[in-house]
Amino acid sequence: LVGGVGVSRLGLWGFDLSVSQLLQERIDPPTARGSVLGVQKSLEAMWGTLAAFTSVMLPAPWQFQYLAFGSWMAVCSAALLHTSTLARKQ
Repeated sequence: LVGGVGVSRLGLWGFDLSVSQLLQERIDPPTARGSVLGVQKSLEAMWGTLAAFTSVMLPAPWQFQYLAFGSWMAVCSAALLHTSTLARKQ
């Protein structure tokens, strides 16, 4: 279990790095990078807070399936949006 969590964190970290790099490379004009990356970080913080709040509201072990499903849906949605954006840019 701990190994699986560690591997998933490495994958998430790599994905975050690739998104940040793509944003830095493709934001035009360069003076807008601070604003765009600031909005990105604030959205990340908002969704992280929502995830933490949801886990507080669903603390029972039998409710973990709802948290896991929500996490899975968020990852799939982000991957789909990221892929579709890259496909449109190329």
